[in-house]
Formats: sequence, C-alpha cells, structure tokens
Amino acid sequence: MYKSTDGGKTWVQYLTGYEGLGAEGIVIDPKNPQRLWVYGGAFRGIVRSENGGMTAVRADTGIVIDHHGYSVTALVYDHIRDVLYAGDTATGGGIYRSFDGGRRWQQIQAYGQGLIFSPLFFWLEEGSGWVYSGPGVSSGIWRSKDFGMTWTPLHPEILAEQTIYFLAKAPKSQMLYAASLSGNIYKSYDLGEHWIFVSDVTSGSDILWGGFAVSLLDTNYIFVGGRGNVSGKGAFYLSRDGGKNWQLYNFGLPQDNIGLAGGMWSLIQSPDAKYLYISLRSTINSVYKLPQALLTSVQEPPSRSLPTDFYLRQNYPNPFNFPTTIEFSIPSKGRVALDVIDCSGKHVVCLTYGQISTGIHSVVWNGKNFKGGDVSSGVYFMRLQFGNETLIRKMLLIR
Repeated sequence: MYKSTDGGKTWVQYLTGYEGLGAEGIVIDPKNPQRLWVYGGAFRGIVRSENGGMTAVRADTGIVIDHHGYSVTALVYDHIRDVLYAGDTATGGGIYRSFDGGRRWQQIQAYGQGLIFSPLFFWLEEGSGWVYSGPGVSSGIWRSKDFGMTWTPLHPEILAEQTIYFLAKAPKSQMLYAASLSGNIYKSYDLGEHWIFVSDVTSGSDILWGGFAVSLLDTNYIFVGGRGNVSGKGAFYLSRDGGKNWQLYNFGLPQDNIGLAGGMWSLIQSPDAKYLYISLRSTINSVYKLPQALLTSVQEPPSRSLPTDFYLRQNYPNPFNFPTTIEFSIPSKGRVALDVIDCSGKHVVCLTYGQISTGIHSVVWNGKNFKGGDVSSGVYFMRLQFGNETLIRKMLLIR
C-alpha cells in the first residue's frame, strides 16, 4: 500500500496487512477518508483499514477464495446505506454484500446464474441506492434496485453482446456513459434505461482497460485509458464533444518503441477537478498527473456550420407514447439546463445540466420522472435555460 499526502510528489509504503495482496483497486469511505478497502485480483480477497491505510486486516470472511483462478475483481461502497458489494469470479463465487464494513459477507447471487457472473465492475447511483454491474464477457450492464438481490439487464438489444468495463456519470444529470472493452462508447440520458451508440474510441487498435471519466468542469470532456491489444501499446484518449470524436493525448508520458510503455492501469480525476491522475503498468510502474485546465483551454478551430441562434425545436414525435427526441442549439459555450415540467409547474425530470459546447444538441426523454417512474398521460413542457434566456415548448404524452 502506497500513500501520498502531497498530490503524488512523494509516497510512503505501508506493509502491515497487505502481504501477498494482488490489488485491483481501492475504495474509500467519503464520510471517513481514514476508512478504506483494498481488493485483490488474482488469488486474493479484501483487506480493510481504519487508519488511512497505515495498517489493514482481512475483510473477506464468507467470500470464496479460489486459488486456481481469480477472486475479488469488483467492489463498491454505498456510504448512505452502509453497504458493501463485492464481485467474486472464483469457482463457487458470485456477488456478495456486507452490512458491517466487510467483516462478514453474504452471497446474494451465485456464479453462473443467468448472466450475473464474473462482475468486472460495480457502479453506484448516489441517493437512489441502485447498483450497476458489468457481469462478465458479452453480458452488457445489469442493475439492481433491491440491494443486489435481483438484477435486470439494461437495453439488452444494444449492450447484451458487449463486454462493458466502465460506467461514468455526467455531473448533476441523468446522463451515463458506458465503455466496452473493445473501445465502443455508449450514452444514456436516463440512467441506463435507453442507450445509443456514440463512437469507437480506438478504431480497434486498443482495448479500454485503463479508466474512464467525465470531466467535472465540462461534461463534454471525456477521458479514457487504453491498454494494448496485441502489441502492448496503450494510450490516453480525449474527447471534447461528448464522445463523438477522440484524439490521442500522450504528451509527457513515457514512450518505448511500441508506444506508451505497458499501457494504463487506472485514471481518476481529483475531487476539485484540477487534475487527472493516471497510473502506468508493466514495464514502467509510475503515476502521472495532468492539469485539466491544460486540456480544456485548448481551443478548437471555429466551424462555419456552427449555429448563431439560441433555439429549442419541437420534440419529435409529438404526441408520443414512447421515447421522444428534443433538439436545441446554443450560440456559444455555456451552462445549459433542459428540464421537463408539468402543467402545474412541478419539476418532473432534468434532462441536461452543465457546461455544453457551441452547436446543436439532442436528448431523449423516455416519459419517466427523476425517480425513474412512468409519468401519466397529459401535457408537459420542455424548458431550456441558457444564460438569462429561457425557451419553453409544449409536449403531449399519450399512453
């Protein structure tokens, strides 16, 4: 276990309790940063620390540890409900939960039940308690609304054959991004109910195994890390337009004769959004940080096709009884809020909120409120706010 208290300049190594741990990642309690869990990859389980990582104790009683294969590969902590979820790929393993900080674990889904097996990641929707899982090869995304007891596949017609490795959420919105191992990016405007294909990051040259994040400063900026497919070459990829177009950005990172040495292992952004941190694996084991301002300050050349007007088009189809598309345009980069309200003026759902680039944008509303429930038939209004300007249009939902 290594810890830095100066932004990564210097590191202190702690050994007590970490012996033999092949770490996959670290989960920190946001309410108490001194409390954390480190979970292992090949042949390993989970340890817990209550003193900021200085010492650790085993925290995997009840989890199957298979010394002939992988064990715990995914872990997430719901700090609001004080629940831990773990994914275990060992023979006889599956999905587990703990209500006591990892001291005891209960298996809630056994390995091989349907498509719920071999979880690659867990992701938690703050507030709702919903748990998302990428349950293995070509299994898409699954979601549980009952503390992990039952799981439902999300949009199987698009994602079922994909090995989804990462989920990332745009701040203060219902927008989710999903990244597959092969480099495909998908987007959802309603927390995963419906998905659309956005782009292929790497055009087949890399697999994504190095982290995924949406900028806290500007939700149009997305970052992913690649690990080499055949050659071992890896890369840091950047999108400035919500995932439609991507570019390599390896400046300042070590290169060898096949590219980025060893590929990327992880990518995160600091809570204040000032820096991106990445770790490199294999031949060069090291940590690098990059100021986000360096990326967001790079100006794209102006396009002649960019609109000069602020408008909100009528949704289509309208009337509708299934997802409807809303298109709008803004003349300059700025903060935008697109909401749905009912006839009484009550807020129904937020479709878009945050910094958005100049141009034409579209979102999809599936007729659900902010809690994920279906709204009733009737008249609704879409309200677009940009700066001091507001546009409103009427929609008719018929079920």
